[in-house]
Amino acid sequence: MGGYNYRGNDILGLANPIDYEPPLDGMPYTTLNYANGPGVNFTSGKRPNLTNVDTTSFDYIPQAAVPVEYETHGGEDVPIYSKGPMSHLLNGVKEQHYVAHVMQYAACVGDFKDDSHCKYTEPKPTCSGCCVTWDRVILFISLIGIYLQQIYFV
Repeated sequence: MGGYNYRGNDILGLANPIDYEPPLDGMPYTTLNYANGPGVNFTSGKRPNLTNVDTTSFDYIPQAAVPVEYETHGGEDVPIYSKGPMSHLLNGVKEQHYVAHVMQYAACVGDFKDDSHCKYTEPKPTCSGCCVTWDRVILFISLIGIYLQQIYFV
């Protein structure tokens, strides 16, 4: 990210830095910056003016400094939040290739589609439903009655 932008500044929009120091060429720049990618423009030796450009458009190609066909991943960390089945596999710091394998494993696709944890099994009743019998219900109500009687009639 370029500059020290205000919290809530559009990540795809133009930079709106807190301590604004204008670029030496006087041109605006986007909040999100790329060091390399297809957005290099060496034709005039100057950066294009983004004042009237919709940088949030799906078709917008961000400016870059080093010409390559595709932007490569930077060195920053990327957080991963997981919840649900197999989420215990995503704790702590993980390499990027590991994350792809965990997602396949948890979703039962790719190399893991036939693993044993992916087989369908009939749901089994839980103890919360199978263990409640009428005699236990009557016992529970009786105990509550005795407890309330001791509280209010002593």
